[in-house]
Amino acid sequence: LKTTDNMRIRVSTSDDINALNIGDDINDIECLNYTSNPITVQNAHKTVKEIPNIFITENNGGNGAFREVADSVS
Repeated sequence: LKTTDNMRIRVSTSDDINALNIGDDINDIECLNYTSNPITVQNAHKTVKEIPNIFITENNGGNGAFREVADSVS
């Protein structure tokens, strides 16, 4: 899922693993595939950005991506 200005992240309550996981490199892929709410940053490794249903922030890592996610969780 790509972000838009009015998009909100909804934490799922129907999955066994109800957690957010933010990762940006290939060593994060296993955890991102296991969580119900995978998130990555705009400047993540290409392979990470290809994970199905991953939320991609508008900001790069180190430039407000975590704040973007924190402000979007409801």
